[in-house]
Amino acid sequence: MKRILITGSNSYVGKCFHEWIEKGDYDYEIDFISVRDDSWKEKNLSDYDVVLHLAGIAHVSSDPKQEELYYRVNRDLTIEVAKKAKRRWS
Repeated sequence: MKRILITGSNSYVGKCFHEWIEKGDYDYEIDFISVRDDSWKEKNLSDYDVVLHLAGIAHVSSDPKQEELYYRVNRDLTIEVAKKAKRRWS
């Protein structure tokens, strides 16, 4: 059995992916984790074969005050998750 961890516990794409996997004849176990706070940093990724990072802000606001949040979530958080996942397999 392959284990998959999906970041973004409310991710539309993650939920659709999970439904698709459940409909098929696949031997996968899928867990979801929220990355809205820093508790995800304590998660042991060595239990997973795949980390599928799907957390993000999908709709860009025209409000310039939201730009920092957009980059913090869609760029910086993605880099942090990738580095943690890479250390898991290094």
